[in-house]
Amino acid sequence: MVTFPIKILISFIILLTALAGGILPILVKEKDTTKKWLSYGESFAGGIFLGAGLIHLLPDAQAVFSQAFHTQYPYSFAICAFSILALRVIEEGVGKILSQSYASQQTWLAYLLTILLSVHSVLAGAALGIETTIATFIIIFIAIIAHKGSAAFALGVSMQKSTLNKKAMVKLLLLFSIMTPIGILFGSVLTECLKAAQGRLAEAIFNAIAAGTFIYIAAFHSINNTCTCEKHGHVSTTALRLISFAFGLIVMALIAIYL
Repeated sequence: MVTFPIKILISFIILLTALAGGILPILVKEKDTTKKWLSYGESFAGGIFLGAGLIHLLPDAQAVFSQAFHTQYPYSFAICAFSILALRVIEEGVGKILSQSYASQQTWLAYLLTILLSVHSVLAGAALGIETTIATFIIIFIAIIAHKGSAAFALGVSMQKSTLNKKAMVKLLLLFSIMTPIGILFGSVLTECLKAAQGRLAEAIFNAIAAGTFIYIAAFHSINNTCTCEKHGHVSTTALRLISFAFGLIVMALIAIYL
């Protein structure tokens, strides 16, 4: 049983991870070596996210739906699919709105990235907060912590390239950093308000939504949006990124054997 104090402690750890990852590129000048290692970290986190979503969250959610409704209809997969669609619509829509509102492309990109990462963070945090099973709680935590630092770093790099001043950068970083703890708090309160059966169903719904979020990040961002260091002569970067992605996926697959 995952207690509320443990969730508060985990929220604090995730908050510090995000702040540490985001403040580094703001204070330190961007280097090719740093960009290259960031791409490896993002790819590894993408593999973690894909494995957590497909191997852990979706099957667990579907088991609850099957038991609750006595049907084989893939509710968890449907919710996951529509979550991916919703995130895609949000990304495309917000991107067009912001691109028309800001003269500097890098500046609106920093705002766009903050909004998208914040949406992902709240959903993932809610799934973590509503979770009561230790094994699944650990899986979601590993997925979040593996991605949070690299995501914050990517946000910091994006802000550094923009016309934003340091004060605005820090505000955006703080906004992004507190989104997962807010999601955890929301999920925890929701768990306390619901009865056991309702809590399990709500947990399954959020797990399916989180799975969609995780798969979306892995599919649309972790591989395609990592920095293209190949342009600077690093011919092995693509292979190493794919290896990092595969390693993250293998880690989640191995964890499924023991948890």
